[in-house]
Amino acid sequence: MIYHGQRIPLSVSGIGLGSLGVAAVDLVGTAYNLPRPGLIAGTYAGAGAGGTFVGGGQVARLQNQNGVVLELQGVQVGFQVSLGLGGMTIALQ
Repeated sequence: MIYHGQRIPLSVSGIGLGSLGVAAVDLVGTAYNLPRPGLIAGTYAGAGAGGTFVGGGQVARLQNQNGVVLELQGVQVGFQVSLGLGGMTIALQ
């Protein structure tokens, strides 16, 4: 994560992508409601976004217990998935 120009390492685990079996996925996004970096840590959940990532595609919104909202989108051209992100956990390293 880059927070006010400072690079902060994160670990991400537990990404569920519905029924599609993928080994890895590249997602990029923006965090909202993040007054300090430590609040990004937590478990995120959100409504299924029914996304199709073709050259940038739709955005999935997830929120953690601290009120931090992540807007994520796929960056792989031609990558298609029904983005039912069942949840994920982010921790500071």
